[in-house]
Amino acid sequence: IGCASPAVDSQEAAKNLKVNSQEFLEIVSEVFSNWIPELSSVGFQAVWAGYYVEPRMFIDPAQGLFTGLLGHGFMLSMGLARMYVDAMLGKPVPEYFKRLGITGDGLLEEAFK
Repeated sequence: IGCASPAVDSQEAAKNLKVNSQEFLEIVSEVFSNWIPELSSVGFQAVWAGYYVEPRMFIDPAQGLFTGLLGHGFMLSMGLARMYVDAMLGKPVPEYFKRLGITGDGLLEEAFK
């Protein structure tokens, strides 16, 4: 989420922030509360951080498919949903969107950046 990152804040490099430690949860809670003030009254019980491989997603309006959005794909889902609806309405969509269809070759996550 970009908080407590040694790449961003050199003071954090010396800390040993284990995921789900009390200090880590306090940092995450503060950052989210700053981003979305409505979350300030919500308590965080656990937070997961790490790398996960994105499986092949299939987004094919002609076949009624919008599946495989786990991990990073879930984070891309709002933008992909907008393109899905545009495609269903006959509006133009980026060329790479067609590659996500069932007959397409798929895309790596970098294509969306």
